[in-house]
Amino acid sequence: MTLRWAPVVALVWTWLLAVLAGTAAAWDARIVVLDSSQCGSVSHHELRELVALELAPRVVSAPSEVPDDAAVTRAVVTCSEASARLFVRDVARQQQQELGLDLAQIAAAARARLIALALAELIATVDMEPVAPARAEPQHEAPAAPASPAPGATAARGDWWLGAGIVREGEPRVLAPSLASGLTVSLAGLPLALLGDLALQRGERAVSAGRVTVWTVSGAPALSGQLRAGRSVLALGLGVRVGYARLVGEADAAEPAVAAHAVSGLWWGPTLGATAVLPLSARWGVRAGVDLTWVVRGVQGLDSSGAVAYRLEGLIVQATIGASLALPKLRLGRSGHQ
Repeated sequence: MTLRWAPVVALVWTWLLAVLAGTAAAWDARIVVLDSSQCGSVSHHELRELVALELAPRVVSAPSEVPDDAAVTRAVVTCSEASARLFVRDVARQQQQELGLDLAQIAAAARARLIALALAELIATVDMEPVAPARAEPQHEAPAAPASPAPGATAARGDWWLGAGIVREGEPRVLAPSLASGLTVSLAGLPLALLGDLALQRGERAVSAGRVTVWTVSGAPALSGQLRAGRSVLALGLGVRVGYARLVGEADAAEPAVAAHAVSGLWWGPTLGATAVLPLSARWGVRAGVDLTWVVRGVQGLDSSGAVAYRLEGLIVQATIGASLALPKLRLGRSGHQ
């Protein structure tokens, strides 16, 4: 089976995802982030359901489900005993509206419904306004945000991914299916991320005296540079891949004197990886990647005459495509107290 098209297919996938990255902003525009944590007089769950019903088919999310830099519509509700204040801001369009509601004569059971209707009208008003250039000083400010992390604490964004693909490895070349999973942790404010992945492959190849089955499992920690376009991410990383290989030989029926046998051992080498992640929602996305590993210490199997029947050395090319899940943000470092 020819293997020459494996890296080409993977690179085409990465290019397509980069082209489609521009659609992420359009999807973000359908998301409304609702923060009602400062409104204790109504049920947060009930208010979110009512707002989602009024805004369908738009998606209503909590602040913890959407990155801070996403180009979405943000709605904040603050309440007192007898009033409510609604603030709506469209991040992408740079439009905002504010409204006050008198709740003194409104029954407690009807307040969530009234606030949901007012929010829907306010968001509709923002959507109808023309796009304006960014202003240095907005006319209205959003309610005070939660206090910033104390010095020494850093916000980290994590993504877990699972993918399948193909790998080209060894001499003579084997084309094998691959299953891989990993974790990406990027630090806020820095175009860098720490990566880790685990990959499993199984392939077969005819050799001089029969067939060889190649099992490999490997892991690779790496440091990656990232380029963000909206919420889409392109990354290039460098690390070290360490793995375990098992080569199982099977003799041809025409050569019964050649006994079947197996060898196994550790292998390692530097690895270079390129990935692209295209978001499909606030938390889920499509991920494609290509990894190039140069094995400097490999594993080889010999036939009964002592000649090398198969060796796992040289260049390994792995291409995967799968799903990426954004994890809740982490705080790294010490916490401070006012």
